[in-house]
Parts: sequence; structure tokens; C-alpha cells
Amino acid sequence: MSDFKTQLASISPDQQGEFLAKLPAALAAKSQSEQLLKLLTDFNFIKAKISAFPPQQLIP
Repeated sequence: MSDFKTQLASISPDQQGEFLAKLPAALAAKSQSEQLLKLLTDFNFIKAKISAFPPQQLIP
């Protein structure tokens, strides 16, 4: 299991959407570019984000 998948599983389902929405911005704000790149290329993150949000919310 990936680090992201483990981290997501530890969060209550009610809070997972907020976590998925805010995590990339939080990493960027902290200048954690390596962790941000790892997250954005993690297929578990991508799958979770697609499953949690309608397509309109995924397109900036």
C-alpha cells in the first residue's frame, strides 16, 4: 500500500474529500515540491480524487 493510500485510510470518510482538496495546496504553500510531485503522480491519489469529485471540480 502506498504512503498516500495508508494516510487516506486513516482519515474518516467524511473528511477525506476536504483532505484530497487541500493537500496539494498545503504542500505547495510549504514549498514541499518533492512531496507535491510524488503526490500528483501517485495513481492512488489520482484515483481517489476522481472518485471523490465530479469532473467539473477537477478542471481548474
